[in-house]
Amino acid sequence: MREWFFANLPHCLAALILFARLGDIGTTWLATPRFMLESNPFVRRAPRLVMFLSLLVCLIPYWTPAGSLIILVPSLLVSANNAGRLWVYRAVGEEQAFRGALEAAGRARPRSALAVLMLPPLFFAVLAGVLFLFYPEPTRDWGYWFAYGLLAYGLVLLVYGPLNFLRLRKLALARGLGAGEA
Repeated sequence: MREWFFANLPHCLAALILFARLGDIGTTWLATPRFMLESNPFVRRAPRLVMFLSLLVCLIPYWTPAGSLIILVPSLLVSANNAGRLWVYRAVGEEQAFRGALEAAGRARPRSALAVLMLPPLFFAVLAGVLFLFYPEPTRDWGYWFAYGLLAYGLVLLVYGPLNFLRLRKLALARGLGAGEA
């Protein structure tokens, strides 16, 4: 199996990325059909277009197999994260989950919330750093590229987590739901 996988590496990586991207798209669609809970502002504005275009990353393995791990790792982690919360969103419904997030953002202390949102990216950066120590050679070590994938996921969290909180906070304050510090 291993020999076959590496003999067909670009195709296998493209299939894995397709699986991961479809996982992200599918779990997003199931969790938030109206995209009220979506963190990515591009997806919220043009969901079908962005989701369709995101499938084009499946072609990256044909250009750089090792570099394609920078797409595969965060795509799998985003899919896993979405799937982990899916049961809650399906149980309470998108509207109620959104109202709960709005209320929480309105009550949260912005500095504290933003500081806490910096922790997951920090942990992923440390994990990536450890992998870089163990796999320092980009031309020889696949672990090096997995580390970059973890860094990419940390960057996704670093950007979209605070952006989503600030969006929810702004909406909450506009609706008079704010009770936290200014």
